[in-house]
Amino acid sequence: MQYKRELEENFQEEGNLKRKISRLKQESNNLSMYSNSMPRILAAINEERGFREKPRGPLGSYIKVKDSSWAPAVESYLGRSFLSGFCISDNENDFKLLNKIFKRLCNSYETPNIFKGPFLNQVHRGVAAAEVKHPTLSNLLRGLEISDPNVTNCLIDNQGIETVLMIPTNTEAYSLMGNVRNVPKNCKRAFTKEGNIFYPAPFYKSYAGNIKTKTLLLQVDNNDTIRCLNEELQNISEKITKVRELKLKTERNCEELEKSIRKLDQDISKNRNKRQNLINSKRRIEESLDMSLCVPETLNPIYDNLQTIVHSISIEEQKIKDQRCFHNDLKKEVDDMKNEINNIVTSVEEFSLQKMKIGQDIDRLNRAILQLESKKSTDLKKLEEYEISSNKAEKKINELKFKLNSLKDDANQFSPSPVLTKRSVDEVTMDLNNLNIYLEAIEKETGGDLETVTTRLNKRQEEYIKLGKIIDRYEQCTKMFEDGFKTKNRMFKKTMNKTGIFVSHRFGSLLKKVNFKGEIDFNHKKKDLYIKVHPLKEEGKDTRSTSSLSGGERSYSTAAFVMSLWEFLELPFYFLDEFDVFMDDINRTKILELLLNKAKALKKQFIFISPLNVPWLNSSEDVSIFRLEPPRERPKKFS
Repeated sequence: MQYKRELEENFQEEGNLKRKISRLKQESNNLSMYSNSMPRILAAINEERGFREKPRGPLGSYIKVKDSSWAPAVESYLGRSFLSGFCISDNENDFKLLNKIFKRLCNSYETPNIFKGPFLNQVHRGVAAAEVKHPTLSNLLRGLEISDPNVTNCLIDNQGIETVLMIPTNTEAYSLMGNVRNVPKNCKRAFTKEGNIFYPAPFYKSYAGNIKTKTLLLQVDNNDTIRCLNEELQNISEKITKVRELKLKTERNCEELEKSIRKLDQDISKNRNKRQNLINSKRRIEESLDMSLCVPETLNPIYDNLQTIVHSISIEEQKIKDQRCFHNDLKKEVDDMKNEINNIVTSVEEFSLQKMKIGQDIDRLNRAILQLESKKSTDLKKLEEYEISSNKAEKKINELKFKLNSLKDDANQFSPSPVLTKRSVDEVTMDLNNLNIYLEAIEKETGGDLETVTTRLNKRQEEYIKLGKIIDRYEQCTKMFEDGFKTKNRMFKKTMNKTGIFVSHRFGSLLKKVNFKGEIDFNHKKKDLYIKVHPLKEEGKDTRSTSSLSGGERSYSTAAFVMSLWEFLELPFYFLDEFDVFMDDINRTKILELLLNKAKALKKQFIFISPLNVPWLNSSEDVSIFRLEPPRERPKKFS
């Protein structure tokens, strides 16, 4: 059964590869590698005239890896689901049209992902300042050739390719990402040619990759893709041949064993018949003996014959026992062979697990080696500092010795032999200090000698020139900082005003869906916020504040205000609690649809808490519904 199941799986994979190769040979591009329905999807998009901006996709068709040796690793890192996806402009009409095409042409398991974002037709500004840079390594943004700037922005927004570093080997990755001091600025992730992914210290971690030797989606033309598929097909065919040979060999062994078992069964049956015949003969002879007891002279020959028959019976019974033992040995041998096959399969699985554990041990040892190398470099630096300190101390000692010898030489000029005196050291030191003070006073009065004054003047002039240059540099830096501060302040105010306008516009568009007009007025100086809402049918009347609205209208306005702010916030989690309590069914349905579409577009975690039921909404891969049990009644108190 095991060989049969393995053969069926290999045959199925072989059939899939042959169909892919056949489709690729018939088509002029490799779109069918993304999915079977991809050519039909692109044809439907080209025929559809309702798009404001034509969707870009599949994203992999716009991407080319500059260094082809990196193509398998890049394909593994970005992922098949992302490369098969589409990016559209940030409007609901294009999203609905594209989703309608997907539902019409795609199966549920191969529906491409949709990424929403503004189509600027140019790469985001400020990417150069935010990207990771390294003197010898490239980041993923610089390692790709992307034919459409909107696709580039999609990769930046959803994959952060400007912060991903491409490191050729695991050893280099361990060294660079495992130490905080070595991690390049702006680096958030890195991956190697083997597909292993690394996160930088201080939160260092790594994940093993599983990539193919050839890429299928990021190819230049169909010939490369067909060649890769043919190689994979050849590997599958070789695997099928090996499994077949092993299956045939096992079947032959089983047939030989079954023949031996059948032969043994026949021998056992024959011996049983012989045994039965001998028993019958014995019985007849015994009966004859009973009848012939009256003839003593014939008893001895009959008794001898009986003994012979009994001996033959014992011999045949022994043969039967031997045949049974041989039969049992053969059965045991068959069972041993089956157990051996199972043990081999189990050993292969154990070796795979052992290989994985060894790989983990290697990773752990590599990290330990990196830590030891880091400690070694730190110790070497400390040793160098100690040697420098020791050299400085020796130099200081030599200077002091030289100064001592100089003082001794100066003293010898005045007196070749030590001066003998009864005065104490303090008295001599005091006299020396008084003399020094007297000499300093004379030098102040005279200004010192000419050479000393000239040297002092030149030194002061050099210091004055140096200080002038330093002051000029400080003034230039101060002016540059002032200009930068003014520019940043101006851009901040501009961004703040634009953000307020965009939030107000988004708020108005959400209220327009329920026939209301609304606006948000930001007073940044007073730090006040005004929300104004009124029905469209009251266009000419004065705008009302939210206090005059009904409970459902206020709830909808509040939810619309929160969703407007979400457009300009990047959060890992989004929560709304009891937002639809006072809404009617129509507004509640609309706001839930808007929230669900927002959650699908952002691909973040959204949590909505409501006491009301949602019978029209079912759980799916993207939506999970958790219903709490009704509260238990409190037990009544009896007086």
